[in-house]
Amino acid sequence: MHLMRYLRPELVELELSRPPEPPADVDELSSHWRWRCKEHVIDEMVGLFARSGEVRNESRFRRDFIEREKKGSTAIGCGIAVPHVRSMSPRKIVVCVARSREGVEYLAPDGGPVKIFLGITAPTYEQRVYLRAYTWIARLAQEEWVIDAVMNAETADEVIRVLRSFH
Repeated sequence: MHLMRYLRPELVELELSRPPEPPADVDELSSHWRWRCKEHVIDEMVGLFARSGEVRNESRFRRDFIEREKKGSTAIGCGIAVPHVRSMSPRKIVVCVARSREGVEYLAPDGGPVKIFLGITAPTYEQRVYLRAYTWIARLAQEEWVIDAVMNAETADEVIRVLRSFH
């Protein structure tokens, strides 16, 4: 699958903004604060998907994205998340990549911070392409050399070159 045809430099975020710090009276491990961190990342990812020009209704898309995440975290562990959602908001498949050198809370199964977000969205009727794309991203996330290269990339074009080199 030539998923990289869907990824353009403007859909690569080299450094996500930091989520808000927890208030002094809130434990960083509280589920409420951890969910707020996740919502912050979701907002960043929704904005990144919207840069494609293929998201019809950004607020509806955000609601769909949050509902998807409530069903189960798309963080897969080892610093990787594959946020994905099928919705009627995107006109076609969209792929994006976001990175956080420090890592952010995203309710990963291993409890660790997530550093790389490989995002995908598609219309609800694009099941076959969407599943193939998701499988490709999940395979890619298991390749340590790809993860290291993405973390060390200095430009969006470098990130894209690394991902294109993975077949």
